[in-house]
Amino acid sequence: MALQSNPVWLSLRQFPLDDPTHAVPFSTRLRFEQGWSSAFTSRVLDEYRRFLFLTATHDELIVPSGAVDQAWHLHMLDTRAYWDELCGRVAGRPIHHTPSRGGATEDTRHADGYEATLRRYREAFDEPPPADIWPSAHERFAGRYRRFDTRDVWVIPKRVVRGGAAGAFALAVLAGQLILFPGREIKAAREAVLRQDLFVLRSQLNQYAGDLHRRPQSLAELVAAGYIKQVPTDPMTGRNDTWVMDWSHEPKTPGIVDIHSGSRKYRDW
Repeated sequence: MALQSNPVWLSLRQFPLDDPTHAVPFSTRLRFEQGWSSAFTSRVLDEYRRFLFLTATHDELIVPSGAVDQAWHLHMLDTRAYWDELCGRVAGRPIHHTPSRGGATEDTRHADGYEATLRRYREAFDEPPPADIWPSAHERFAGRYRRFDTRDVWVIPKRVVRGGAAGAFALAVLAGQLILFPGREIKAAREAVLRQDLFVLRSQLNQYAGDLHRRPQSLAELVAAGYIKQVPTDPMTGRNDTWVMDWSHEPKTPGIVDIHSGSRKYRDW
């Protein structure tokens, strides 16, 4: 059956992952929790639909990529939307999440299953999966993952620290020190700090809304409520009062829904 006429695929394409009645939509929550851009989050959700299609139409093990797996985990937390609406109404079958049981045999089974999933993807969609969302099996299973509370720790990618001067500058910025480095390294380090600041701020905006069922009216409210220790300095403007906020104008939940750098060049981050 051609993909474009497959009823499961058509239903999945039309299935709304974002519930308009939720103060924080699914896609926004995923973006905040993962620290992704809006564009990347949208692409991951497109790939999540493709993964669901493969899972719903094949009996063998279908293994998601790391990014798709994060979307899957978060979706399953909304049990009614996932089990009743997605599995019951759209897929027509339960789609269980079966983690590895551990050990070399299971590692091999999942790695082989991932390779088979990539082949199934090419067959079903007549194109290779995007490498930045579906990496090779070696990259997919090489990571070591832990969860951190970003109110307590800073997270700096190793690729930044290994960049020499840029990494050292990023660490210096976090320590409140000033060190002079060539312009290119300074730019890379500031971008690394901006990514971290946006990740923390967006995560805490989401957490605030989920905990209190309302949105903050200012960043100062996040500080007062203990979600952040202080309003960070925008590394691109050098000030902490230039952050640009996106606002919800819904009567029931007015307030800040997203945040961006005050620098026009980085406004879409």
